Amino acid sequence: MKLHCSLVSQLKCITATGVLALLAACGGNDSASTAAPANKLLASMMVAAAPPAPASIRMHFHRAAGDASQWGVYSWDGPVNPSAGWITGRFMMTQGDDFGGYVDIPVNTAKSAIWFLVTDGSGNKNCGSDQSANFTPDIASKGQEVWMLEGDCTVYSAPPTISYGNLNNASAHWLSAATLAWPGAPAGGSYKLYYAANGGLGSDAGGVTGADGSIALATG
Repeated sequence: MKLHCSLVSQLKCITATGVLALLAACGGNDSASTAAPANKLLASMMVAAAPPAPASIRMHFHRAAGDASQWGVYSWDGPVNPSAGWITGRFMMTQGDDFGGYVDIPVNTAKSAIWFLVTDGSGNKNCGSDQSANFTPDIASKGQEVWMLEGDCTVYSAPPTISYGNLNNASAHWLSAATLAWPGAPAGGSYKLYYAANGGLGSDAGGVTGADGSIALATG
């Protein structure tokens, strides 16, 4: 996709002075992007959840979009009551904490593991292959927790570090002083060019960090 800037003079200034730049997708509109920090603040203020009940497994799931509640665990082996059908019998991630969504599933402690898939309502899978989590020796008395990340097939036994993007994966390139090409960028989003005279661009839960400013880009 090609991205254009209405402020051509600013782009020329940036390229002439060798300023480091980063393209960032901003979602569908500015109101959505400005609302995100408030959501993050609310999440950080949540009271810590009580431990999982004995003979149950708490399955946490983090999604960057914050929509883990629309995803669920489809499990055919391990729960006391396995999922009855694909995909209507999912255990939904309707509870949440500062990591993301989670669900508590009563398990059959005579089993050694739970086998499952994490899917949305359309059957899209977070991991393409079947997943499993071995039960801990004390799950019958203390319960158990596992954590999962969007686009990651690893089932973690402790909360993993949440990544907010990787600048090393940037793939946009200049076509002219006023046009950038970004292969594979979604056509429906809005975009900005972030710049920093001394480098140091980064990203966190709030978005791009270390920027001196940004320039709005138009798609075409």
